[in-house]
Amino acid sequence: MSYLLHIDASSLDSGSFSRQVATSFRDTWGGDVTYRNLAAAPVTFFVALDPVVM
Repeated sequence: MSYLLHIDASSLDSGSFSRQVATSFRDTWGGDVTYRNLAAAPVTFFVALDPVVM
């Protein structure tokens, strides 16, 4: 089974050419798709509290 992870990171939204290309590819993809928009829902960062981890 084929999977596609589509990640949009551009803040340009509909003005982004790479976003348009990726969307057209995703629309023709035959398998499952997981979509993430990092401009709309940014990934939160964490700070390790244990200095041994760093």
